[in-house]
Amino acid sequence: MITRHTLREAQDQNKINVLVAEDQETNRALVVQLLQNRGLRCDVVENGEEAVEACQQKEYDLILMDVQMPVMDGLEATRRIRNLPQKHQPIIAAMTAHAMKEDKERCLESGMDEYLSKPINFDQVNALLQEGIHAEPPLEDEPVPVGSVETPEREAINNLIQHIGFEEEEAKELLNKGIEKWQELITEAERALQQEDVEKVKSHLHALKGASANLYMKKTAQLAAKAEIFAATEETKKLKEALAELRKTLC
Repeated sequence: MITRHTLREAQDQNKINVLVAEDQETNRALVVQLLQNRGLRCDVVENGEEAVEACQQKEYDLILMDVQMPVMDGLEATRRIRNLPQKHQPIIAAMTAHAMKEDKERCLESGMDEYLSKPINFDQVNALLQEGIHAEPPLEDEPVPVGSVETPEREAINNLIQHIGFEEEEAKELLNKGIEKWQELITEAERALQQEDVEKVKSHLHALKGASANLYMKKTAQLAAKAEIFAATEETKKLKEALAELRKTLC
């Protein structure tokens, strides 16, 4: 397996081959921007099956792998990549909104090396590239000057500029795309609820939770997490109320 030392050497020579496997467009844009800030280029795929196919064509030093993806999830993709005949095995880092101990254990058992909790930020990627250590994202609230009140959108844009390195207009465009997609996810969750498809409801809410957390929309992420719990416990009334509240946060 590739060592942390050889990863740092490759970085010094600008020879790190990076693959990003992420199905959400806004999440992909965020991770690509983080890597570009480090002067790194990367290949991008949208599901686990495409990640395996990419690794059959090219050897990567580092793979940032979303755990929940369509077609093939990140856990199965990792198992298959580990079985490929390669000169060296890549470092595979999970990207997930789950923060429970058992979730981390599932990732490591599948063959992943590292575990990055969403929202992914510069500090996490920097630590992974430099030291190969797990870094929790700093979520401290930024101080707001007395007499000023930031909207959640303005706070998110400021965080994208400060922590990720986006320009103002880039951050606004990414956030607007995100909000549009999240509204679609809420609609899909409501439709799945009407069809009594709990698993689909949970899947849509999980995607919403991770994507909104990645773009620093804290209240939206918190409400999505709460709604996901209500879906899991089949508390329909509370779930409907949470979905309605989620819509209000994005209006």
